[in-house]
Amino acid sequence: MFNFAKIGPIKYPLTVSENNFSSEDHVATVKYKVPQIIIRPNENADLVAASVLYATMQAIFTHANYHDDADDDDKISLIADTLLQTLTDSPELLEYLMETRDGKPKGKKAKGFDSL
Repeated sequence: MFNFAKIGPIKYPLTVSENNFSSEDHVATVKYKVPQIIIRPNENADLVAASVLYATMQAIFTHANYHDDADDDDKISLIADTLLQTLTDSPELLEYLMETRDGKPKGKKAKGFDSL
């Protein structure tokens, strides 16, 4: 598990809490006043992963001042679900991004990117 998501300059700590949920449908939620991503305890790990990514995407859209998009559940769900599928099906992509995030490779190149 991770401790926080950093979105722009703001760290959103991950908190586990039964409170803060307005409906049974939500497994994770994002709070902005005191930045945090809150997950409901004792939930299925796959559902938590998808929900945490959904909450993170909402925070990214809010940070980028796309408030209408951040409130568009269908749009956020589509992007979050597709991103989660892409990252889980392509772990080398995430490895490559982490290795080159400042524009300079850190050690060996990710598999499949030897020609870059």
